[in-house]
Amino acid sequence: LAHTLEGHENEVKGVAWSPSGELLATCGRDKSVWVWEWDQEEDEFECAAVLTGHTQDVKCVRWHPDGSSLVSCSYDDTIRIWVQDGDDWRCSEALEGHSSTVWAVAFEPDAGQQDAGGRPRMVSCSDDRSLIVWHQVAKGKGAAAAKGGGGGGGGGGWEAACKATDVLRRTVFSVDWGRGGLIAAGGADDAIAVFRVEGGPGAPTLRLLHREASAHTADVNCVQWHPTDAALLASAGDDGVARVWRWDV
Repeated sequence: LAHTLEGHENEVKGVAWSPSGELLATCGRDKSVWVWEWDQEEDEFECAAVLTGHTQDVKCVRWHPDGSSLVSCSYDDTIRIWVQDGDDWRCSEALEGHSSTVWAVAFEPDAGQQDAGGRPRMVSCSDDRSLIVWHQVAKGKGAAAAKGGGGGGGGGGWEAACKATDVLRRTVFSVDWGRGGLIAAGGADDAIAVFRVEGGPGAPTLRLLHREASAHTADVNCVQWHPTDAALLASAGDDGVARVWRWDV
């Protein structure tokens, strides 16, 4: 054991390293997000910020691919974008689109796979059984501007681009966006669904490509694409097994 980071009042639900590896974000049932700074020379962690704003458990944290912002999602049905402002951190916007708990978010992995407008994208999944693809818009536009926010990293705010409903029969617990452009989702009905975003930046849609109805014999807790082999997908379930799937490309 190298380090134990203490500060959350109870269960810690998620962790995420920044792209540079210099910051570690944690989130928990205490409704907070903590940002820890790692001094590599001294090999010490120091709390850089405690971010509050969610009104319920925080389920997941993810960094923007360029490290400019941090995303958190919560039992309060929202996604929050956090940005550093000098020595402080602030919530630049709260994204509302799901009608129940937001369980996870995932960024599109490659800059070369942004939409035709060159905008970074992310996808979220929820207890409402939906997926929402969000794209980043120019500064002064989108949800941040509408709510008086200051943008969500990379110079702009975020807005919903498209939505797929009834993705699974029950809660969607996990979502991941692979380098091959495929989005995988798994959840409480033991199934895995695979989607692709199609259409231009003005009218994108989420197209269902395949649904594996009995991917596991119990809840699918996590799905993740291989970082270099775009055809490989791993899944983990309440049935006590992990499975590796090969997508026929």
